[in-house]
Amino acid sequence: MTKMKHFSLNSDLTRNYINGTIPPRLGQLPKLKILSLIVNRLTGTIPPEIGNITTLEELVLEDNLLGGSLPPDLGNLTRLRRLFLSSNNFTGTLPDTFGNLKSLNDFRIDGSELSGKIPEFIGNWINITTLDLQGTSMEGPIPSNISQLTSLESL
Repeated sequence: MTKMKHFSLNSDLTRNYINGTIPPRLGQLPKLKILSLIVNRLTGTIPPEIGNITTLEELVLEDNLLGGSLPPDLGNLTRLRRLFLSSNNFTGTLPDTFGNLKSLNDFRIDGSELSGKIPEFIGNWINITTLDLQGTSMEGPIPSNISQLTSLESL
């Protein structure tokens, strides 16, 4: 994997029905901009090391069998524009560090087992156009600062 430090800027492994877990060593790909693993059979958790890929602009992990808590380390991905985590088995709450993801314009976590209140930090996502939280166990009022998200098109 050390030879992969100059790996392609994009890695699209969509619909390959890959089994197993996400290798933590993917976090050693410092130039990666897009990581798409949608529609596979990936299990386990998202390795915290993914948070080391600070060049990442898109992280697409939809339609897998991933679970557990979301790693707070993903909050390091401040260039992230798209974060698709839908149709997995994530539990717990959205980490507070996700408030750092101010470049996000599309966030999807629908169809997971996340719980707790819809966090106020979503109001920091000033570029967000799509926010999909449906089918989760999140509760409570919609934070009032969401009304400040003038780019929001779909809630």
